[in-house]
Amino acid sequence: MNEASLPRVVLVAAEPDPAGAAAGLIAQAGYEVRICAPENARAAVAAAAPAAVVVDLVRPGELSAVAEVIRDLRALPGPRLPFLFLLAGADVEARVAALRAGADACLA
Repeated sequence: MNEASLPRVVLVAAEPDPAGAAAGLIAQAGYEVRICAPENARAAVAAAAPAAVVVDLVRPGELSAVAEVIRDLRALPGPRLPFLFLLAGADVEARVAALRAGADACLA
């Protein structure tokens, strides 16, 4: 299967190094991955027409900024995209905050 026919995932990440590891795992699962910074998420999602959006949060303190990005992406026309949050070392409170911010699921 060539990359053009793979389902796409947009990976939103503030830091490129941890995002690269996540992108590799997502690609191994059979997805084309497009990485973008939070401020470029709207344009990346509009251009990619992804099957899902993965948000890689290195620190739970980034949730408030990402919540705004998700609200913006949810306002885009088209099907409702699932949002998966990757939370490094997150406790229960951080996972609950991510779900309140718009995540459909969290992996800590």
